[in-house]
Amino acid sequence: MKKNGFTLVELLAIILLLSVLITLVISNISAPLDSSNSTISDSRINVLLGAAKNYAEDNINNYAQCTFNKNLQDPTPCIINIRTLVNEGYIDEEEVLDFDSSYVPIACYNPDNTTITVFYKERMNANCIGTEAHRIYLDPQITSVYYQDETTITSNISLTGTFNSLICEVSPDNAFWVNWATCSISSDHKMLNVQFFGQENFPYTSSQSITIRVVGEYKDEQNNNQNITKNFRLVVFK
Repeated sequence: MKKNGFTLVELLAIILLLSVLITLVISNISAPLDSSNSTISDSRINVLLGAAKNYAEDNINNYAQCTFNKNLQDPTPCIINIRTLVNEGYIDEEEVLDFDSSYVPIACYNPDNTTITVFYKERMNANCIGTEAHRIYLDPQITSVYYQDETTITSNISLTGTFNSLICEVSPDNAFWVNWATCSISSDHKMLNVQFFGQENFPYTSSQSITIRVVGEYKDEQNNNQNITKNFRLVVFK
């Protein structure tokens, strides 16, 4: 007798096989998507933190009173409203449409080394504990210098915590004098050197000011890169 169709056992076997194949296909497709979404999320959080840091630096005086004090066990952080970042033009609306409202960017300002560190934390657990683990000290605090032709000044660097890298930048307040000063940091991160080069057209009776910026990069508790900055202004006379 000729057999027509499939038996119940054969149908169940086919259904089971199809289920396994579908599961494997979905798993292989969703894994890259999950990875991609994670990467996009991290990237967008970094954009948010960058905007929050810029806002905090531009409004540094507002943050001087809401940061960790070494005498406090649980210092109050400065919580930055994402809506403020949008309204003030620090970030685009599209970048923050689906951010979790239970998380907030917080700014921890350290007046000891003129540093603002920004984190993205759960609103209920937002604090600045741990920001004191990394600091940059410059000694002595140089405020002015007289120079003739070529002059080099040095400052001792003391670090708290482990830094992956330490770099310095010179930012003249007057861009016209951009080439007359450079800085460097010793290989052991213990000395800052600032060198001034004489220029014939430098007005003899004038003074110029520059900002020396030392930037240190370190890993936080989540193994993410963080930067802290030490700034000071130097007035140069000739």
